Amino acid sequence: MDGIEVVPVLKPKKVLVEGGGLAECEVAIHLAHDGKKVRLVEMRNKLVPDANIRYRPILLNEIEKQGVEVHTEFKGLKVTS
Repeated sequence: MDGIEVVPVLKPKKVLVEGGGLAECEVAIHLAHDGKKVRLVEMRNKLVPDANIRYRPILLNEIEKQGVEVHTEFKGLKVTS
């Protein structure tokens, strides 16, 4: 096949999500639902503080239900193996 490069697809079992905003929390839930062990790191003291007042409790409940490991008041400085 000329011009086509075939590369292996990585399927990690552990995933780090940096940030605790709405998008990051939804990604963490999705990855956990797919069977990944997810660790979420947020530098603020709570997740999604600016989320809709009705949606935030549902989101936080789902994060807990899916077993996402949450670390608030932490800042990601470097990613290593």
